[in-house]
Amino acid sequence: MTADRARVWICDLTYTQQTISSDIMPAAVGCIATYAEKMLGERIDVRIFKFPERLIEALENEEAPHAIGFSNYAWNEDLSTEFARVIKRHRPGILTIFGGPNYPTTPGEQEAFLRRYPQIDFYVVKEGEIGFAKLIEALLDAGFDAGKVSEDVPSVHRLTAGGRFVAAPTVARITDLVEIPSPYLTGKMDAFFDGVMLPIIQTNRGCPFQCTFCVEGMDYYSKVAKTRNLEKIEQELDYIAERMARLRDEKRGRADLHIADSNFGMYKEDLEICRSIAEKQKRLNYPEYINVATGKNHKERVLEAAAMINGALRLSGAVQSLDETVLKNIKRSNINVEQIMDLALAASRIGANSYSEVILGLPGDTVERHLKTIRTIVEADFNIVCLYQLMLLPGTDLASEASVSQWKMVTRYRAIPRCYGYFDLFGEQINACEIERICVSNDSLTFDQYLQCRRMHLVVNLFYNDGVFKEVLRFIRMLGLSIYDWLERIYAHRGDARLDALFDAFLDETGSELWVDQRQFRAFTRERDNVKRFIAGELGANLIFKYRSLALLDHAESLAAVGRSALADILATAGADADTRRLGDELITYGQARMTGIFQHDDRTVEHSFTFDVVAFSDRPKAQDVDAYRLPTPLTYRFVHTPEQLQTVQNYTSIYGTSLAGLSRILAKVYVRKLFRTPVDVTGSASLEVSQKDLRFGQAALTGLSQFG
Repeated sequence: MTADRARVWICDLTYTQQTISSDIMPAAVGCIATYAEKMLGERIDVRIFKFPERLIEALENEEAPHAIGFSNYAWNEDLSTEFARVIKRHRPGILTIFGGPNYPTTPGEQEAFLRRYPQIDFYVVKEGEIGFAKLIEALLDAGFDAGKVSEDVPSVHRLTAGGRFVAAPTVARITDLVEIPSPYLTGKMDAFFDGVMLPIIQTNRGCPFQCTFCVEGMDYYSKVAKTRNLEKIEQELDYIAERMARLRDEKRGRADLHIADSNFGMYKEDLEICRSIAEKQKRLNYPEYINVATGKNHKERVLEAAAMINGALRLSGAVQSLDETVLKNIKRSNINVEQIMDLALAASRIGANSYSEVILGLPGDTVERHLKTIRTIVEADFNIVCLYQLMLLPGTDLASEASVSQWKMVTRYRAIPRCYGYFDLFGEQINACEIERICVSNDSLTFDQYLQCRRMHLVVNLFYNDGVFKEVLRFIRMLGLSIYDWLERIYAHRGDARLDALFDAFLDETGSELWVDQRQFRAFTRERDNVKRFIAGELGANLIFKYRSLALLDHAESLAAVGRSALADILATAGADADTRRLGDELITYGQARMTGIFQHDDRTVEHSFTFDVVAFSDRPKAQDVDAYRLPTPLTYRFVHTPEQLQTVQNYTSIYGTSLAGLSRILAKVYVRKLFRTPVDVTGSASLEVSQKDLRFGQAALTGLSQFG
């Protein structure tokens, strides 16, 4: 760096003390950096920071930057604003620039935001590349004197020295993403290829749908901007794949890729990108799976894209609700729901994983409407049903006070999982915790009904998602019975003391984690001892993941007992014969044996005898009739962990740790059956085929906003 270059730092901070809360490479701010350098050339030198500890080291030991930028997302607003507060107190000459989607949509609320955070000198709204570059250019011309910067710098909001709120017009969006130099090909991301961080690319921006709970539902994002020259994406994929494969081979790295597009696979260009990914898979065995939201329409093209990349793509059917009234209230009328529902059946034909998303508490939601949506999705055979509560995200239509009033929403506040930490900068404490606002009732859903639905959410996560009881689900479907009826019986079941206690604790904590008064909650999180309680896992966990992990780690026997009782009920109602009931019982036992001791790789013996060929039942793509699986003589299996599974666990625990919070994170990110024990018959011939399929079949992490839900 030469002396005459302005020093500009851009931070996309993440929490690191419990686990790395946002483990995605800072490519978004990398694009802002590369675009600014492209426009301003030798006038600036831009550095990128992801980890607070490295930012602290640089601030305390290096020459101060002229300006420092911070990303503002739901998962790092408090962290960023607290760092900015301390910086302005101790280094007032450093100008602070914020940008990101976690910013209100109405002028009054925007002004209130900036008055709440006087440590913010400038806020760049919407897409950041052009606005940030023009702001830095204006600051250069003004000698980094904020008072001399024109009020008409596009896309920039600020409070003037006299306290007046100024919001300049928003600049037009970039229409071709090739205009933005790649943060990978320019080397800006090299420091983040560490085996822990997840690479992310974006091939297009924007979304044609107008969902009121989503930032991209705003009119500003309605036109989709694409990368017109796919050579850039090809080069990025090569760059990423070669480095990630090398890290994986060193036994340090992960094997996934994130694509930030909102509707991947819906456009014809996506097929070319998938061909490129398939070539990387063949040559480098990377990526093994891809985190992405696939397109909501053009089902056949989405399926074609998924078929190209060897099951690495999870097909998303994000319905949020299937009730017409609710869909109308949230402006999802231009999404083809029938195509979304057909996606699961089509996915199973090509061997792809599929998931759907449902949000509890949307305008017009009721218990009946919500549970009917879950029933329909389960019966449609989606592999995973992601069940969320309604988060009122700044930057969305639904988060406006007008919408809250319109739908008579009752809202509460809670900590965002994993997003808390404490730091010391310039001798001053920073105690930070991200707080989100959620809807817990509205004019059609009471809080008690909200809790009823949350109980069903836990049932679905324990007994349906990730194929934990895959063989039982296949068995029920083979008999023409209803999987949802099985889940309903589990929901209503009482009598297993350990599982009853687990569900009661889940519902108690679902209520006790909520705060009525945001200011009181914020004061609570400003105490370092309380932040340490969050980090220790005493407070602030993702409750679905926490209780799912507790159940899988310590309650396999109880899960099997309750699942067995519910299965016996639906078989009795259907008039099933003794052999059918026996096969069902053995499939429950098989599932229990495989899930026993997921992370306990000791010498314990897990062994069972079977009169039906449960391994073949699990392995064959289409279940046959009961008699087809009868064994001539009973067969005994020992259930063990393979070396590949041990290595998988070692890789993930090295990233996320072995605390309950860390193990919960692993179970939230990994297709759980990858970790299940492998059946080996006692004669010594291994029955590994089913396990090897599970090892290849990956569910990647929930991404974007939902990863903290």
